[in-house]
Amino acid sequence: MIKFKPLFPSFLTMDQLNDQLDNDLIVKWCYDQYDNCPQPKLKGGWQSTHLNLELLQESAIKPLFDAIDNNVNYIKEAIGVSLDVPHSIVNFWVNINEPGNFLLDSNTPHVHPGYFLSCVYYPKGLPESGNLYLLSPFNGVVESIPAEHLEHSTGFCDTRWSVTPEPGKLVMFPSWLMHWVTPNYSDDDRISIAFNISLPRVDAGTVGTIQNG
Repeated sequence: MIKFKPLFPSFLTMDQLNDQLDNDLIVKWCYDQYDNCPQPKLKGGWQSTHLNLELLQESAIKPLFDAIDNNVNYIKEAIGVSLDVPHSIVNFWVNINEPGNFLLDSNTPHVHPGYFLSCVYYPKGLPESGNLYLLSPFNGVVESIPAEHLEHSTGFCDTRWSVTPEPGKLVMFPSWLMHWVTPNYSDDDRISIAFNISLPRVDAGTVGTIQNG
């Protein structure tokens, strides 16, 4: 009998939080961070420095912090990480991207090495305001299995995944996945709050597992 086992899978989670969060309040909070930021501001795109983690307890975004915590626990359970292992938000920042400046409202493919999860929350965004793309780590798929040969998507042969901004959308994915953001072609700002989440460090000799078939 043939044994079929998914090998080296990855994941993406998306959650809609409009019924849990006040996006108008969060948008105002983000603009307040912009107004109070001492660093020079460039027209078209602004990314804050890493913000003080104590701000996570402010009333505007405390519900977002709680929602992220719940989503992390869901992911840990789904992928086999013990719920007894603590996790923590290590850093977070705000992105405010105006329309029309295609050099400052997007970014190039990158990863966030050393972290467990990266997540993005959109309090403000339109379908045309710039998608988040995630790239498969298996670059050879696109040459070996052309998309024209596929009847439907199973996740095994996908080469990239696109996430459209939408107010209230929380996106979480492994920090080691290559990702980037495309330009804002809408007529309004795109606002996102990004987070990196870590698990406790352990001795390097215990990292990773090898399974025999």
